[in-house]
Order: sequence, then C-alpha cells, then structure tokens
Amino acid sequence: MYGGLFTAFTFLAVCVISTATGSSIGTMFTCFPIFYPAGVLLRSDPAILAGALVSASIFGDNLAPISDTTIISAGTQEYTKKDGFAEVGGCVASRLKYSLVAGAISFVLFWIRGRGTAGDGASDILAKNMNPNSLVMLVPVVVMLIIAIKTRNIYKAITIGIILGTITGLAFHLLTFDNVISVKDGAPKGFLTGGISSMMVTVTLVISVYGIMGVCLAVRECLKK
Repeated sequence: MYGGLFTAFTFLAVCVISTATGSSIGTMFTCFPIFYPAGVLLRSDPAILAGALVSASIFGDNLAPISDTTIISAGTQEYTKKDGFAEVGGCVASRLKYSLVAGAISFVLFWIRGRGTAGDGASDILAKNMNPNSLVMLVPVVVMLIIAIKTRNIYKAITIGIILGTITGLAFHLLTFDNVISVKDGAPKGFLTGGISSMMVTVTLVISVYGIMGVCLAVRECLKK
C-alpha cells in the first residue's frame, strides 16, 4: 500500500481513531507522528496527506459518542414530538449516514490526489521500522463504535472497547501489563490512569456547559412568569 491508496487508508484509519477518542487535537497529536512520516516514505503527497489527517481528526470529533461537541450538541436539542433532550446515541446514529457519505467521497478524492514521490533511502527506513501487526488494534475500535451505534449505550461500548483493546494488545505483544497499569516512584502509571486524568478536562468542560445551560433555562422560566 503506497501513494494515493496509503493517503486514503490514513484518512479511513484516523476517522476510526478520532471517532473512538472524541478529540480532534488529541487525534492529531497521536496520528501525525505515526502516519505522516510513513506516508511520505510510501510516496504520498505530503500536503494532501496532512489534509487527510486533519480532515479525519475533525470527522471523529463531530461524530464520536464521547466527544464534548457531540454531548453538548445533543444536550441542547429538544425532541419535536416528545419532551426531553436528545440522546447522545441517537444523535450519533442520525448523523452517521450523512458523515459516511461525506467520508466516502473524501476517501475517493484522497486516493486520486494523494500520490507523491519517495525520498532517497525510504525502503531502508521502512524495512527497519514497519510492524503491520499493530493494525490489529483498529479492530477493538471498530467493535466499540458498532456497539455504541447499535445499543446507544456509550458506557457499555467504551467498557467493551477498553477490555477488548487491552486483551488484543497483550495477545499480539503490542502492550505489556506495565503499559496497562503499574506503579512508578510511588505514583500510578499506565494508560488506564492516564486516560482518566486526560478525560478530566472534558468532564469539567461538560459540567460547566450544563451548569450554564441550567442557569439559562432558569432565567427563561423566570421571564415567562
């Protein structure tokens, strides 16, 4: 896989990753160091490849069930035929068909326009660093998204995604138990504790937004009276 096809694959893979993480900035920081150097070595056009990475990162931020953008937009939409605010799972499911059409068109265009040239020594660098086994980690992400859309239960989907991802990483020797959770210099380490710490920013933001919404609703009710 090289050239335009690798650019298109990068777009697809990063769409899946950003939809799982719910963070465009977090996805860019994670995926640019992985996909961009590899794509340049595999004869992808650098500018088009960068565009694919940015586009895919934003794709997931607007669709992910754990994205603050999705949660806030769902929480501010009221049902037209019944009382209450929109569910996050239902909001994701209703947007999915439009997002998939836009994503499919983008995939084809990135494939057509994404071909570039490789620099000297690209083959030697790739031979020393490639590890196709790591692509298996996309499977737990896809499973998590399918469960989120089918059940509309993001807690169940995330829990299954974490467990399946951990088992897959350990089974294919891509992770060690120390990567999952450990103690170093008296402090907890690993992606479980790191993930909780990273999500606190989003949790604080969502709580703040809902607090502001509550104040606005209270003011509206007072004005009606």
